[in-house]
Amino acid sequence: MSNGEPGDWENTQAQLKNPNPIIGDKTWLQHKKGNQTFEIDLMLLKGSTMDEMVDKIAPMSKDKNKPRRAVEARIMDHIEHLQKGDAKGNAKGMRPHYLKVEQKKG
Repeated sequence: MSNGEPGDWENTQAQLKNPNPIIGDKTWLQHKKGNQTFEIDLMLLKGSTMDEMVDKIAPMSKDKNKPRRAVEARIMDHIEHLQKGDAKGNAKGMRPHYLKVEQKKG
Protein backbone atom coordinates (compact mmCIF):
# COMPACT_ATOMS: atom_id res chain seq x y z
CA MET A 1 0.00 0.00 0.00
CA SER A 2 1.04 3.57 -0.41
CA ASN A 3 1.43 6.25 2.19
CA GLY A 4 -1.12 8.99 2.36
CA GLU A 5 0.02 12.16 0.67
CA PRO A 6 -1.01 15.78 1.07
CA GLY A 7 -3.76 16.40 -1.45
CA ASP A 8 -5.25 12.87 -1.43
CA TRP A 9 -8.60 14.20 -0.22
CA GLU A 10 -8.67 16.98 -2.82
CA ASN A 11 -7.55 14.60 -5.57
CA THR A 12 -10.32 12.19 -4.62
CA GLN A 13 -12.91 14.98 -4.74
CA ALA A 14 -11.67 15.82 -8.24
CA GLN A 15 -11.99 12.15 -9.24
CA LEU A 16 -15.61 12.11 -8.12
CA LYS A 17 -16.38 15.12 -10.31
CA ASN A 18 -14.31 14.14 -13.36
CA PRO A 19 -13.03 10.56 -13.12
CA ASN A 20 -9.55 9.96 -14.49
CA PRO A 21 -8.31 7.54 -11.83
CA ILE A 22 -5.27 6.00 -13.54
CA ILE A 23 -2.11 8.03 -13.95
CA GLY A 24 0.56 5.98 -15.69
CA ASP A 25 0.49 2.62 -13.91
CA LYS A 26 -0.99 3.86 -10.60
CA THR A 27 -4.26 5.09 -9.18
CA TRP A 28 -4.56 8.70 -8.03
CA LEU A 29 -3.68 7.30 -4.57
CA GLN A 30 -0.37 5.79 -5.80
CA HIS A 31 -1.50 2.14 -5.72
CA LYS A 32 0.22 0.18 -8.50
CA LYS A 33 -1.54 -1.55 -11.39
CA GLY A 34 -1.82 -5.30 -10.94
CA ASN A 35 -2.25 -5.07 -7.17
CA GLN A 36 -5.43 -5.68 -5.22
CA THR A 37 -5.22 -2.15 -3.81
CA PHE A 38 -5.30 -0.71 -7.35
CA GLU A 39 -8.49 -2.61 -8.15
CA ILE A 40 -10.14 -1.77 -4.82
CA ASP A 41 -9.44 1.96 -5.35
CA LEU A 42 -11.10 1.84 -8.77
CA MET A 43 -14.10 -0.15 -7.56
CA LEU A 44 -14.65 2.20 -4.61
CA LEU A 45 -14.61 5.18 -6.95
CA LYS A 46 -17.13 3.40 -9.17
CA GLY A 47 -19.38 2.57 -6.22
CA SER A 48 -19.07 -1.21 -6.47
CA THR A 49 -20.76 -3.45 -3.93
CA MET A 50 -18.78 -5.70 -1.59
CA ASP A 51 -19.87 -8.73 -3.64
CA GLU A 52 -18.56 -7.12 -6.83
CA MET A 53 -15.26 -6.32 -5.13
CA VAL A 54 -14.89 -9.84 -3.74
CA ASP A 55 -15.60 -11.33 -7.18
CA LYS A 56 -12.83 -9.18 -8.68
CA ILE A 57 -10.26 -9.54 -5.87
CA ALA A 58 -10.67 -13.25 -5.03
CA PRO A 59 -8.98 -14.49 -8.25
CA MET A 60 -6.03 -12.16 -7.55
CA SER A 61 -5.26 -13.90 -4.25
CA LYS A 62 -2.30 -16.26 -4.02
CA ASP A 63 -4.65 -18.75 -2.36
CA LYS A 64 -7.33 -19.33 -5.01
CA ASN A 65 -9.49 -21.15 -2.44
CA LYS A 66 -9.49 -18.30 0.07
CA PRO A 67 -12.92 -18.03 1.71
CA ARG A 68 -15.07 -15.05 0.69
CA ARG A 69 -15.04 -13.72 4.24
CA ALA A 70 -11.22 -13.59 4.12
CA VAL A 71 -11.35 -11.65 0.84
CA GLU A 72 -13.93 -9.30 2.38
CA ALA A 73 -11.58 -8.80 5.35
CA ARG A 74 -8.75 -7.94 2.93
CA ILE A 75 -10.95 -5.33 1.24
CA MET A 76 -12.00 -3.90 4.60
CA ASP A 77 -8.33 -3.69 5.64
CA HIS A 78 -7.61 -1.58 2.56
CA ILE A 79 -10.60 0.65 3.27
CA GLU A 80 -9.30 1.07 6.83
CA HIS A 81 -5.90 2.06 5.39
CA LEU A 82 -7.55 4.63 3.14
CA GLN A 83 -9.34 6.14 6.12
CA LYS A 84 -7.10 5.77 9.17
CA GLY A 85 -3.90 3.94 8.29
CA ASP A 86 -2.93 0.30 8.56
CA ALA A 87 -5.75 -1.69 10.15
CA LYS A 88 -3.53 -4.46 11.49
CA GLY A 89 -0.60 -2.28 12.48
CA ASN A 90 1.77 -4.38 10.39
CA ALA A 91 2.84 -1.84 7.79
CA LYS A 92 5.21 0.31 9.78
CA GLY A 93 5.24 3.91 8.70
CA MET A 94 2.12 3.63 6.54
CA ARG A 95 0.27 6.91 6.70
CA PRO A 96 -3.48 6.99 6.09
CA HIS A 97 -4.97 8.75 3.10
CA TYR A 98 -7.60 10.37 5.38
CA LEU A 99 -10.44 9.51 3.03
CA LYS A 100 -13.96 8.80 4.25
CA VAL A 101 -15.54 5.73 2.70
CA GLU A 102 -19.27 5.30 3.25
CA GLN A 103 -21.76 2.66 2.27
CA LYS A 104 -24.81 4.08 0.57
CA LYS A 105 -27.87 2.18 -0.56
CA GLY A 106 -26.21 -1.21 -0.07
